[in-house]
Amino acid sequence: MRWSVVLVVLIFAACRKGVQSLDVQLLDARSLLNNEHYELALGKAETGLARAEREGNEKDRWNFRLLKADVLIGQRLAAKLLPLLDQYGEPPPGSAWTEVRSHLLLVRGRASYVLNRLPESADLLAQAATAAHEAGSTSLVAEVRLRQGALLARQSRFESARLAFREVIETARSIHDPYLEANGVGNMGFVLLNESRTDEAIPWFEEAIALFTPLGAEESVHRTQGNLANCYWRLGDYDRARALYENAQLGFARTGNLDGQQIWIGNAGNVALETGHYAEAKQAYQRALEIARRIPSPVWVARWLTNLAAISVALSDWDAAESYNVEALQKLRDLRDFSWEPT
Repeated sequence: MRWSVVLVVLIFAACRKGVQSLDVQLLDARSLLNNEHYELALGKAETGLARAEREGNEKDRWNFRLLKADVLIGQRLAAKLLPLLDQYGEPPPGSAWTEVRSHLLLVRGRASYVLNRLPESADLLAQAATAAHEAGSTSLVAEVRLRQGALLARQSRFESARLAFREVIETARSIHDPYLEANGVGNMGFVLLNESRTDEAIPWFEEAIALFTPLGAEESVHRTQGNLANCYWRLGDYDRARALYENAQLGFARTGNLDGQQIWIGNAGNVALETGHYAEAKQAYQRALEIARRIPSPVWVARWLTNLAAISVALSDWDAAESYNVEALQKLRDLRDFSWEPT
């Protein structure tokens, strides 16, 4: 989540005292998060949280808890995030905490989405939307709407998803938040891609890249390049798709984002599979699986296992196919994700 308020007075006060206040530490860490420097942001968030737990008030503690949560969900580390949120518990009751409560519900909803718990995500995001409206936070309302749009797209409710993203884009422009606008634009492309309106999706992804680039949002640039590669893969332009996948996964390798890296390594394997390079595809899926296990990302582990089972059949490696298939089936049952169940 992005915060546009610059605490100039607090910065000057801290400088005069020679000690950085918790407010300024929070601002610095959020600035790093907004520029998608996740590892640096996480370090500052953890340092600030430790200090807030020692000497801050309840508001300080929740500000840094939610900051750390935002960093972890930005890194797609949902499996690590949810147990941490359970440790934090719930914010105090009362209207003064409504915005904090909405933010917490939003992060939980995003984590459930990443873990493919879509009904749970829908319920949490609906609660987050209600609380955001009650808090009167335009930016938070738009952020929740962005995540609801992504969920609608996953549920193939494409018209509703497009409506949600149009609302996000309009709000982002009205409050002068180019990062939120870029996310709305990129997600519009994602909806069109999932509707198989591939030609229409391309200019949306290109516009999102143009918006993200001057913001220094490197990971969003690479993520959108990967989605653009998906377009060219579907259109049969394998050379362009391969180059974009390679660029995306190298970009995530530079930032240390394992989730992004494994996604685009595995998608590059799809190009190899489509062009009949089975050994190359298998190697890509194995690399993606290894990284997904390290994260851990159970959804992607299951998907790469499924792909490895299929490629093993193509290579007549029946024992490997059975082994991958059995493990994939168990993972999918654990996730209750039968849409990806191997056959």
